Amino acid sequence: MTIDLRSMFQTWLKVLTKPGVDVFEAERLKPSATLTTALVWIVLAGAVATLLELLHARLYPSFSMDMWPFSSLMPAEFLVAWEEIPARSQIQILSRVLTAPIVFIVSVGIQHLIASQLGVDRIRLEPSGEKRFGKLGRYAYLNATFEAPLSIIISLLDFLPLLNYMASLILGIYLLVLTYFATRAEYRLPRGRVIFVILVGPIFVGGGWGLLSGVLYNSGIGS
Repeated sequence: MTIDLRSMFQTWLKVLTKPGVDVFEAERLKPSATLTTALVWIVLAGAVATLLELLHARLYPSFSMDMWPFSSLMPAEFLVAWEEIPARSQIQILSRVLTAPIVFIVSVGIQHLIASQLGVDRIRLEPSGEKRFGKLGRYAYLNATFEAPLSIIISLLDFLPLLNYMASLILGIYLLVLTYFATRAEYRLPRGRVIFVILVGPIFVGGGWGLLSGVLYNSGIGS
């Protein structure tokens, strides 16, 4: 699969700057609206975000490992070694690139299951007149159109300490807004059900990852 960077950036820019149900309606009809495209974008964005975090760690050593996911589960000896031996940062790159698509597909998959169940009693019509059934691959693509670029933007905000927290909060809220539009476009649910999907889905995901982290910690990884 070849990556059309120009088309990718145009899609990201359009979704981020002109959000709305109509925009996602148009995106879901594209031939590229597949799970494969979504995962490629998430992996690419994860790699770029990781490189930016590594650059930030080199420029601001005092903030080096605090920003890494699951850093609290890593042995202190490993963190010290990572600081002293930059070559080991390659492990972090690989970990981030591999973890990003897993977290993404689990999150999107849970929201897809919830939205599908909430929509089974509704008649959703395509422009052709056929019944509309939300598809995981297409829904993943719609989410990737904004989650991929936002992950890069959030990593860039680390270089602006004074704006980081406030901007990250605003982008977090904006991500929920975009998820709302994407979910409504794909499943044609009423507003209340869409809000339920985007609020309850992350709770299941967060609970699952919290349970996994607890298991890893109790097994000795965090000791």
